[in-house]
Amino acid sequence: MKYKCDIKIYGIEERKENILKNKELLGLSDKDIFIKQSGDDPKFGKWPYRLAKYVFRQLVPDGITHRLVLQDDVELAPYFKEYLLKIVNARPNDIIFLSNMDYMKKSDSVKNLKSPYVKIAHHVCGCAVIVPVKYIDELFDWLDRTYPEIETGNPHEDIAFILWANHNGINCISTIPSTIQHIGDNSTLCEYNYIQRCAYFSDWDKVDWNNNYLNKKTSI
Repeated sequence: MKYKCDIKIYGIEERKENILKNKELLGLSDKDIFIKQSGDDPKFGKWPYRLAKYVFRQLVPDGITHRLVLQDDVELAPYFKEYLLKIVNARPNDIIFLSNMDYMKKSDSVKNLKSPYVKIAHHVCGCAVIVPVKYIDELFDWLDRTYPEIETGNPHEDIAFILWANHNGINCISTIPSTIQHIGDNSTLCEYNYIQRCAYFSDWDKVDWNNNYLNKKTSI
C-alpha cells in the first residue's frame, strides 16, 4: 500500500512571512495554512494546543492516510516532499517527529545508527509532526480528558503526543538526521538566525530513508 500525507501549517501573524514561504515551497493552498493573532487569541487562546488540535482535525481528503502539521518557524531540507513520502511509507503506523532534540546537543544515542528512525522516550522538538489520520480523533479526545490543563501548556502538546503513544503501545519516533530545521529556538520573531543548524540537519541526503530498521535499544 502506498501511503499519502497532506500538509498543514499553523502559526502567528508575526511569522506570516515564513509561513507563506513554506506554503509556496510545498505548493499548498490558502486552506492549508492557519494563522492566529499573537498573544491570547479569542478563538485559539495563548498556547498552541487548541490551534494544533483544530488544524489536525481539519477534514481529511479521500486517499490521505497521514497528516503532517508544521509550525510557523521551520526551514525545510531541499527536496523535502520527496523524502517525506519515503519516511511515511517506511514507518506508516508511527507518530513521527521530523526534527530531533536540542540542536546544541549531539546525543550519544545517534552515533553509528543502523537506521534514521529513533524511538523517543522524552521531549523532542515538536515543530513538525506526522500523525496517521486513523489516530487523530482518539489522540485528541484522550488528551482533552487526561490533561485538562493542556490548553495552558501543561504539558506541551508535543510531549503529550509521546505520552499518548506510550499509553497505547504505538511507536513515537524521531528522524535523525532531521529533515526540518527549527529556527524559532534561536531567533526573535522577525530576525531568524539561519547560521545554527539542528544536529545532523545537513546530512539529510546521506541517509537511506527507506531503511525500516528501528534500533529499540536507543532513545532520545
